[in-house]
Amino acid sequence: LTALVAVEPGGEQGTAAGKELPGAVRKAYRRLDRRARRAQAAPPGPAREKAWHETRKAAKEVRYAAECAGLALGRDAGKLARQAKKLQSVLGDQHDAVVARSVTRDIAIHANLAGESSFSLGVVHEACDRDAQDLAAQAASRWDRTFAGRGPAWLR
Repeated sequence: LTALVAVEPGGEQGTAAGKELPGAVRKAYRRLDRRARRAQAAPPGPAREKAWHETRKAAKEVRYAAECAGLALGRDAGKLARQAKKLQSVLGDQHDAVVARSVTRDIAIHANLAGESSFSLGVVHEACDRDAQDLAAQAASRWDRTFAGRGPAWLR
C-alpha cells in the first residue's frame, strides 16, 4: 500500500489508490465500530475485558490503514490514525492492568499456600482492578467523543 500511495496523485495508479484506499480504511473502521460497541454492551467481567482487547486490535488495524492511506486521503486519514493510536494506547494500558491483576492474584495464592502473608498482594490486585475499570471507562469515553458516528464522508 505504501508503494501504491507513493505514486504521483494525478497518474493512473494514483487514481486507483484514491478509489481503493478509502474502502480498506472503511472496512477496518467498521470492524472497530462493531468491536467497540460489543465491548460497551458486554457485562462486566472477562467477556468485557476480552471484547476491549479485541477492540484494541481493531484500533491498531485502523491506525495502520489510515497511516498508510494518509498520502492519498489527506489530513482526515492522519487525524483518524492519531485518534486510533490514542484509543489503542488506552486499551493497551487497560489490557496490561488486566494481566497484572491476574498475575498478582496467582502470586498471592502461591504465597498464601506457602504460609506467607498475601495482604499487600491483595492491595496491588485491587489497584490493578481499579485501573483496568478506569481505563475501560476512558476507552469508552474516547470512543464516544472521537469516533462514534463521526469522521470524513469517505469513512461511511
